Amino acid sequence: MSVLGLLSIIAPGWTRPAFDFAPGTWWQILLAAATFHLAPPVIDILQLYVLLLLFSPAIFWMLRKGFWLPILAISWTFWSIQQLHPYALSFHPLDREHPYFALAGWQILYVHGVLAGYYRQKLQELWGKIPKIPLVIGLVLIVIGSITTAHYDIQLGVWPAKFSDRVAWLAWTDRSRVGFLRLINHIGFFPLLYIIVDTFWQPLHKILGKLLISLGQNSLYVYIVHVPVTVIWFLIPALVDGNPIVTTIAQAVAVGCFWWLVKKEVLFNIIPR
Repeated sequence: MSVLGLLSIIAPGWTRPAFDFAPGTWWQILLAAATFHLAPPVIDILQLYVLLLLFSPAIFWMLRKGFWLPILAISWTFWSIQQLHPYALSFHPLDREHPYFALAGWQILYVHGVLAGYYRQKLQELWGKIPKIPLVIGLVLIVIGSITTAHYDIQLGVWPAKFSDRVAWLAWTDRSRVGFLRLINHIGFFPLLYIIVDTFWQPLHKILGKLLISLGQNSLYVYIVHVPVTVIWFLIPALVDGNPIVTTIAQAVAVGCFWWLVKKEVLFNIIPR
């Protein structure tokens, strides 16, 4: 982050989409990077990643003690504060009003994911007792509802039509705040995705296993490597505003290159994984 920030001072055109212009002087950029106040687009999720890692030892300590209920209570408390007082607990970025991946909101997904993994055997037993047909129907309805509302949400001013309703809708669906409608969307989408993957595991593994498992097991490495590629991408007008077919092919080639880098373990001793 700090490297891109400093580069934006002398060559702002080379730091898009992270920085369109220098967010401050050189010392302000370095200070902001050291205090979690530098979170430009494309790489801003790294701030959330670091903060979640800092809290992880305490979470696992509480899990070993059996304090899963206090963990959930704390998590939902932080999420509620984020909804009632947006970004009150956030590190406000140097270059914009608020972070896109606010810790108080996004931590709820991480915490529940950690708990689900920690108690996966018990959850699998519970999962096996749930009637699948009614469950799938309910999940599909949630996903269809989410897709439908997202379609109309794109058409600004069409729905919701009233300004007050629009403000409320944006709060409920805001990505950075992880509004409650986004939680409902996750509740529908991820279990449904799990059912699909579990049902069609063998063909999916045969077709996509080598690609997705390799990338997933080295996700931090892939994320870090993709940052300079993204910067270069935005320097090429044909890729930014070009033909969708061309950009799709270019993205597929980029993913293939990342997979190749993982398989060859390029700079594995330097770049964290």
